[in-house]
Amino acid sequence: MPNAQARTPKTYGKRQQNTSRGTQSIASPQLDGIEKRSDRKSTPESRDQSDSGDRLSQPATPRKQKGSDVWSEFEAAISTNKPKKLKLLENLEGGGNEREQSSQIPFSPSVSLQSSTSVASPALGTASESTHSSIITTSIRKTYRGPRTYAAPSNGSDPLIGNQTDDDDDYQSESDDDHNSSKIQNVHELRASGGNAQLMESVKSTIECLKGDDLNVKRFTLVELAQKSADDDDYVGNLKATAFPFVLLTDAVKERDPYCMFLVANLLSKLFKGSVGLAATLVSETPVVSILVDMLANDEDIIKIISRKKSGVTKVAQNMLSKFISASFEQSQRPVIVSQSLMALNALIMLEALTPVSTQVHEQLLRSLDQIVGACSSWIANMSQSSLDNISPETSAVVELSHLILLQIEFLMSMGSEDKILSACAQLTPNPILQAKEFLKKRLRDYKSSAPEVRAVVTAIVQVWIVVTSHLSATKEVDFAYFDAHLAQELVLFICDADENLDITLYSCGLLLNLTDSRQVHRSLLRDPTASKIKYWLKRSAGNSTIQGYMYLVMGRLATRSELFTPDDRKKLVAQLESFSKLVEGPGLQSQIDSVIANIG
Repeated sequence: MPNAQARTPKTYGKRQQNTSRGTQSIASPQLDGIEKRSDRKSTPESRDQSDSGDRLSQPATPRKQKGSDVWSEFEAAISTNKPKKLKLLENLEGGGNEREQSSQIPFSPSVSLQSSTSVASPALGTASESTHSSIITTSIRKTYRGPRTYAAPSNGSDPLIGNQTDDDDDYQSESDDDHNSSKIQNVHELRASGGNAQLMESVKSTIECLKGDDLNVKRFTLVELAQKSADDDDYVGNLKATAFPFVLLTDAVKERDPYCMFLVANLLSKLFKGSVGLAATLVSETPVVSILVDMLANDEDIIKIISRKKSGVTKVAQNMLSKFISASFEQSQRPVIVSQSLMALNALIMLEALTPVSTQVHEQLLRSLDQIVGACSSWIANMSQSSLDNISPETSAVVELSHLILLQIEFLMSMGSEDKILSACAQLTPNPILQAKEFLKKRLRDYKSSAPEVRAVVTAIVQVWIVVTSHLSATKEVDFAYFDAHLAQELVLFICDADENLDITLYSCGLLLNLTDSRQVHRSLLRDPTASKIKYWLKRSAGNSTIQGYMYLVMGRLATRSELFTPDDRKKLVAQLESFSKLVEGPGLQSQIDSVIANIG
């Protein structure tokens, strides 16, 4: 996390400095006496008193850093030498084990291992004391205070290596257990460890808040998570690797509080994104689908719900959720009600889009189809009340929400509920599906100059209309309004001028192919300049063979009911369709190609 990373190097530098000073004070009790002989005259007794009184009674200890376990381990690793150095001082002053003395003497190129281990432990004031003094004096010259160099010796060898090897083995055997578990090699490892520890502590605190009984705490926790996950994909990725998703579907929804449920649906849509494994686990081990389906019935404005006194939502929590919604959808311009149902269906769409789990999701959704279609009626009504004709790049929130609802309608219709949804649309004035068609005819003409948000809505409408025309019959009078010849002409003009690599071009070909089931569409397309426009485009087109194949299929359908095509034209169409059939995947389109080839001859 940025803040933690910015602070870590600074505190690391301070802590290293303090620790080195504390270690120096303990390991070199006679430093002042040696370096300042011209200032005062010292005796062994006076040095003993000053050392024991000033140094040992007040050892310098590093200050403790608040919060991080990594710092505690780091300090513990550094402080493992302190008792051993104090023990060395005791041995020097009062006698002790020779092995302990030799193993704790700091390494120095001017002190040989043999001379340091052969010295006995004399009484204070004897002649041998000068030997110990020279050992200590020589040992402490390598301090952080003194000058140092990191340049390698010119001869390629290090004079410390010979002395350090044996002594290091003794030291290592005594302190391996203390060091190995907490050794940090560099600041990058320290920073990463600190960041991970901070993240895990944050997730742990979040889970504890959601598991608690305080509803207000749950509300604040969820809205803060929603705000953070909206801007930080890495944070969402870290949440996926913890127990948080399971806690979200158990403890967070326990009270069925509208405030919490709204945010749970929002967070689930973030967790599902690109996470097939997590989604499969949640679908199989938790009631996530039923929880989301139950939320579909509540299409009331979430702001109105939480503003009521009986909701028990504090003003602070209300303001936080209102700001979150405003940041996601410009609330003053939204054409639909931002509700639990809207968030829940958005999460279902994200879940269903994950192909490996879509079949399992569909099986559970079909059990609640009536409930879903009932909720869909209110969304369609809300969309019909919005003015799609007035969409502009400035009202991006309107466009985004219209796009979302269109995708939801397509999702529900593809599950076998076309009749119920179309029936619900027919009872509304104006009919939102037919209204979307009129919007489509206008926007196809200026698609290239439209804002990206408007293009997304156009693409979504084409997708919805593919589902609609696939379900309806072109021979029923009641369905004639859906098979619009004017729309077919606009699609032909758009396809011939559009980029063949765009998804909208392929979708437009699919919709045009469905519309050609109608006789009135046939008659319209056979009139000039539409048919000639298609022929000219096919002659000069050298782009996407899939788009060409669809257009040849459209021309083949026209040729089955018209005498305007010569025998040579028909032979060319058959040859092109046979080539196109080799590229087709799926039995539906393949059967259409075979039927057209049979009818052309």
